[in-house]
Amino acid sequence: MKKNKMELIFLGTSADPSMPVAFCECVHCKLARKKRKKNLRKRSSIMINSELLIDLGPDVQTAAFMHKCDLSNIKYILITHPHSDHFDVSQLIARQSDYGTEIKNKLKIIGSKRTIEIIKEIIRNKLPMADNSYEKLCDMLKIEFNKIENTQEINIGDYKVKAYVANHDRAVGSLLYKIMINNVSIFYGLDTSDFLDETWNELKNDYFDIVILDHTYGIGYKGKDHLSAESFVKHITRMRDYGIIDNKSRIIASHFSHQGIMEYQLLKKYAKKNNYEIAFDGMIIMIFQDRI
Repeated sequence: MKKNKMELIFLGTSADPSMPVAFCECVHCKLARKKRKKNLRKRSSIMINSELLIDLGPDVQTAAFMHKCDLSNIKYILITHPHSDHFDVSQLIARQSDYGTEIKNKLKIIGSKRTIEIIKEIIRNKLPMADNSYEKLCDMLKIEFNKIENTQEINIGDYKVKAYVANHDRAVGSLLYKIMINNVSIFYGLDTSDFLDETWNELKNDYFDIVILDHTYGIGYKGKDHLSAESFVKHITRMRDYGIIDNKSRIIASHFSHQGIMEYQLLKKYAKKNNYEIAFDGMIIMIFQDRI
């Protein structure tokens, strides 16, 4: 027998524009500044096994410094959608030789067709050249684009990735993801409102060991573009009813805004009553599997 290990670290757990919000004097932001620690949150991103990143937001580099993560080892990036808090082009622009950058790994970037189109246009606008074809830009930055669409399943290295449509800015091709490795199945469902029927119908066929789900708004606050505390609970209850998760699954909330979000310890108590966990920046999940 040998043990396989999977490590997942939360590099950020906030919505845009981070938590606390700059210049905001609401009670939640004031309390976050006072309490600090797990109440201070950077824009959402996670790293899996030091080689797969989900979303490349503006705080990724700072988070990597803080949590001793080496971004030079990243081989794959899943992009949920190209909003600025989930995709920061400056991180890629710095890969060009003009910056004196030495690149070890060619970077594979995966997203919906529309998301990839938008990312390419952002890069091309930032790097105007006489020959600024996509092929030329990809070669310069040592990146490769891979498209994935709703319900599609693809292999990326040792990972199997499946996409689901998100109920969030459909015009940019927003996606939710299933990531599977060594028989461990992770659902990454940030930046979505109530799941669409087509998403529920597809999820019924799956099971997840770990669910990371949008929890942008707090208790008693209802928003149209993201989930709240109450809608989060409704979603995980429905997941249990469908058998998508069970008592062995870990359910983790992330992507928090200041709108109705309580201080961390109070929010943790609410979550515990409803059988889920509250993510915080730097939170690490380790999963060991015995394999023959």
